Amino acid sequence: MTVLTCASTGQSITLLGEPIADSSEGKVWRTNRNVSLIHFLESFDIEEQIAVFIKVVPQLMNDAPKWTRIIHDRILNDDSACQVYQQLLHSGNLNTPHFLYHLLEESIANKLKIQENLSSITQ
Repeated sequence: MTVLTCASTGQSITLLGEPIADSSEGKVWRTNRNVSLIHFLESFDIEEQIAVFIKVVPQLMNDAPKWTRIIHDRILNDDSACQVYQQLLHSGNLNTPHFLYHLLEESIANKLKIQENLSSITQ
């Protein structure tokens, strides 16, 4: 069992069990805090980070749906990350189709369409 101390609050956080998602780029754990996760991610480029997220998203949706939504929304709100996300999901769906990846890809397309419509209104 690993106990960490938050630098800003001084509160302790205990990592429970094994990581629920794991790759060479990062790990996600359950903690002793209600619906809390600790995500360790080294300073990898955005493509590597998104590739890892896509790889673990099916498991993460089950284990931490709120965190999955937060990460998904943050990616969508960053234009360069959103483009990478769309490209990786599209190529992933071509190679290994997955209904969840298809839904995420549709979510990106809907967001881009809304942005396009809003930009045409404001011009």
